[in-house]
Amino acid sequence: MTSFTSADKVGIVFVQIQNATQGEIAVYNMNDSAKTNTIRTHLIAGETLLELDVNHYVLSGHPAIRIIETQGFGGPGQPISSKSYDAKGMIYSVISGGKFYKVAYMVTPPERFPNHLQIAQLMINSFLIMNK
Repeated sequence: MTSFTSADKVGIVFVQIQNATQGEIAVYNMNDSAKTNTIRTHLIAGETLLELDVNHYVLSGHPAIRIIETQGFGGPGQPISSKSYDAKGMIYSVISGGKFYKVAYMVTPPERFPNHLQIAQLMINSFLIMNK
């Protein structure tokens, strides 16, 4: 994983590349409705989807899934509250050449999400998948 952190330590853009699992490949091969439903049912504790789009975005020229979400982590012994979030993120993911690519912009605290959104989007848009 490679990451880029804003000077104020609020925002981070990171790139993660790994071998795609059979499950990830299966999801990407589903029709849009099934893909959306599968992603919604596999959220982890504390994640709340604000936006899920499986057919209007691209990453390096490949059809991508884009998710905007909040994540609540809670402290030790504290329940995760639906009204208390510690982070907000925008995540693009794609499968190409048997690899799973994830490029994301994450911010803590979430109310500062707009602060670096424009530069983060430019960085995401410049991402290039080079299959060799």
